[in-house]
Amino acid sequence: MKAGKKLLEKLTSGSISRKYTMGYLIMLFIVILIFGVSFFTSELLSAQYRGAIGELLDLNGLFIDVENTNRNVYDYYLYLRPASNESYLAQSAVTRGAVQEMKNRLNEEYSREVMDLCCMIDTYLTQSDALIADLTDFRSEVSAGADNAALAASYHETQNTISYINQSFQEVYTAKLVTTQQLQDGMQRVQQVLTVFQLAMLALALLVCLSFYRKVVRGMTNSVNQLTDFADRLT
Repeated sequence: MKAGKKLLEKLTSGSISRKYTMGYLIMLFIVILIFGVSFFTSELLSAQYRGAIGELLDLNGLFIDVENTNRNVYDYYLYLRPASNESYLAQSAVTRGAVQEMKNRLNEEYSREVMDLCCMIDTYLTQSDALIADLTDFRSEVSAGADNAALAASYHETQNTISYINQSFQEVYTAKLVTTQQLQDGMQRVQQVLTVFQLAMLALALLVCLSFYRKVVRGMTNSVNQLTDFADRLT
């Protein structure tokens, strides 16, 4: 407290112009400090929140890709339409790309649950590829006598894997939502601390302003009094 008072006395000493200059410089420093801390804190929190939301959106997109792929598998298994086969090939490629992107993200922030999910989707794609190939052979004249029971077993195998994938999706998505909620709560706490900091800096700026104002006014008053006394002595 004493050190701060001595520093303030040192800064407010000297000529009136020096006092004005020091006052403006200190005010400018406080304003820049408030702006800098607020800006960088907001950017850091926003980046973290965008990352969390991005993970949720990627998971949701992967879930949609898997569902679209499985819809094509079901349609081709049920109706053996060539268009469904073509749609499956296109959609499965999209799903593989989404899985690879998810795995690449794990290099930055590893998650065992997400990795297990990706592995299950890879397993499903392998199973569905084999099923689609068998169905294609079944459509041909050469394999017209294919075993329907084997095809049904392969299809049900893919659907069992899909059920595990859906359960894993639900668990991973729920965990991500909890993490995002915790991040949001942390952001609110940091925002409260930042608000207190801003109010403290504004109070400090007001204190500095009042101190310099008092020193400047006192200096001007003393100067006027000295001039008055000097004029009185001359007369």
